[in-house]
Amino acid sequence: MSNVSVAILAGGRSRRMGCDKAFLQLGASTVLEKVITAVTPLAMEIMLIADNTADFARFGQPVFPDLDTGLGPIGGLRTALVHAPSEALLLLACDLPFLKTEFLYFLVDKLQTHQAVVPRNSKGLEHLCALYTRSCLTAVESSIARRELHMASFHQDLDMRILEPAEWEVFDPGQTLFTNLNAPADYQRAQILLGEESP
Repeated sequence: MSNVSVAILAGGRSRRMGCDKAFLQLGASTVLEKVITAVTPLAMEIMLIADNTADFARFGQPVFPDLDTGLGPIGGLRTALVHAPSEALLLLACDLPFLKTEFLYFLVDKLQTHQAVVPRNSKGLEHLCALYTRSCLTAVESSIARRELHMASFHQDLDMRILEPAEWEVFDPGQTLFTNLNAPADYQRAQILLGEESP
């Protein structure tokens, strides 16, 4: 399937990081720019989901604030599904600097007739590096109405394909694919992985 939109949750200030993760610099690019670069070859449209829309205008992508604030990622998913022009939506966190385009093509290819495709790793399901179709919107909105705001809260209502590690590990020999930046130590590790010195 090539008809896919991308939504990057570029949310706000991280409490543990102490700043907006999207703007952290890794080499010549910000973390968000690295995610955009990885998805550009496969996306019909790339959207940023962020409430502070003016701060993200420089990235050259349409920016949509959450339709309802304070819901976390499930609210971002709802906003993205409402605005996505494509039937399929690739939902990504903004702090996945080691994403690989080849893996994302593989992920999209596994959608087939399913409503969602979600990778699993040793820590659990990667809800924010996953594929959802527009048909998921009803289940997402039902979970929000029940105030069940965890990203797994609507899974039981979907035909969901889970990608097990044995399927995707070929794309991740360095075990960095799902590395995200939740705290300063994660940022320092990412700099080391890129062969950089901490500022």
